[in-house]
Amino acid sequence: SSGINAEYGVHGAGLTHVAFLAQPAALFELYNAGEEHCYKTLASLFGVRYYTLDRTHVTVKYDSDSTSRNSVTPKEADYEVDVKMVLRTMEQIVKDLSKKARKDEL
Repeated sequence: SSGINAEYGVHGAGLTHVAFLAQPAALFELYNAGEEHCYKTLASLFGVRYYTLDRTHVTVKYDSDSTSRNSVTPKEADYEVDVKMVLRTMEQIVKDLSKKARKDEL
């Protein structure tokens, strides 16, 4: 088997490294910061499976300063993710890509 290649991270320019992943591959964007199609589209251009957490599993955190909510975009804010859902998604990625790798070997 050639192995499984996955990249994961937060929304940002580093996710463009998806272009260099060997197949089968996956991109797991932990939080898309409201840019729902940005890296999903990029991944699809390279034949890479895309995963992200549903918004119900992400909590955007703003400073207690009442003005920060109005001046900080989701890309600039801190956030917390549901760790159990992150682990479940990573397990699903391994299952999906392992299945694809076995299929490609046939």
